[in-house]
Amino acid sequence: MVGYGSVGDGTTKISGKDNKISSKDNKISSKDNKISSKVLRLDEGDETVLPSTVLKALAKAKSEAEVNAAMEAFLQTLKPEHFLVNCEHFDWTANVETCDFFASRCYVERQLKDQKKQRKGTLYGIPALLDSVSAVYEGKLKLMPRDEDQIFKQLNATTATHGLLYDKNGFTLLQVAGQQGQEKALQKIWYGRWNSKGVKQLFQEQFRDEPFQEELLGKCLASSNTQMLGFLGKGGNGRVFAVKRGRQKMALKILKSKSDAELEVGALQKAYEAKLPVVQPLGAAVQVVENGSYFLMKPVGQQVTKEFARRNVPRILNTLHKLHEAGHVHGDARIQNMIIGPRNQLLWVDFLQTRGPFDESKIQDIKMLCRSLGVPANTLDQCTDFSPTNKDFQHWVQEHLQREQ
Repeated sequence: MVGYGSVGDGTTKISGKDNKISSKDNKISSKDNKISSKVLRLDEGDETVLPSTVLKALAKAKSEAEVNAAMEAFLQTLKPEHFLVNCEHFDWTANVETCDFFASRCYVERQLKDQKKQRKGTLYGIPALLDSVSAVYEGKLKLMPRDEDQIFKQLNATTATHGLLYDKNGFTLLQVAGQQGQEKALQKIWYGRWNSKGVKQLFQEQFRDEPFQEELLGKCLASSNTQMLGFLGKGGNGRVFAVKRGRQKMALKILKSKSDAELEVGALQKAYEAKLPVVQPLGAAVQVVENGSYFLMKPVGQQVTKEFARRNVPRILNTLHKLHEAGHVHGDARIQNMIIGPRNQLLWVDFLQTRGPFDESKIQDIKMLCRSLGVPANTLDQCTDFSPTNKDFQHWVQEHLQREQ
């Protein structure tokens, strides 16, 4: 493990006394990561990275919370097109340690238990998607070697390529490469003090990178001339976000394949014109990059939670039955692909319209919907009559949901 403030294997150290940034090979968590590191000169920059007001606030800080409060405005400048989200008090998932801040184009809002402690203007929450985290930030009163392992784990859990550790006096910046959910390769690591020159340009260069999903989302928002409101859901072939254009709220669906997007727009349009319970597509599918397309639809609505669905099992099943009755098979019939519309109507937002034997595909739709409600798969295998409008079947589904609770 590399210690803070010293040049060890694979580190880059910035010092106000030195004129060069020197690099060697580094180890983190006892894993060898060979680094090809460019030698940078401090005279590349001509001003310190932190404003004097931030430096003064850091000097007075007596806790990690005060360090984070002092640094927040500066962290926002590193990725100005992203949300800077404070997550000091929230767990992401059971297997991922929480950092203090992350940068993302989309997040899930949270409130502190003691709302009096919330800072005005600060966004609080957790990532909507771990593959849409662009950078992670962790503040300390005094950096220690073990802190590098902590932020390295956070980088492994997300698609972020950069992690910034900081305290009152300086920082450690990690750059990694690799797949989310796996141990990544450490590319470079820099150590510096806030009064070092050359740091500003270093940060400007390093924080330009962002994961593919974040870059794609940014291009889709720009192309559609919309602003992010929030994450709605992730379906079998894409993800859906709530957006707005002026005062009009819409849903933005992003898919890899333009042909898939065009097929879905066509299927939705036909179903909508037939007055089936689906959202209305707004215009054609648009391709923004080779592996990224989108289309817009309305209304935005509210997510169907499992709690709502369990209280409304007959309505949920009947909404699927309306598609089947009109000769359509959904293909990904889960409550995650439904919304509650402005008139309290249930609508499908993800419509694959699977091809195949109709009766068999209908049963697969019903089974998938029941599993998303919470009926165990082995219990469904024991059922022989899948009639979504049959009261006995509806009661059977509710009965097994009650047993699961």
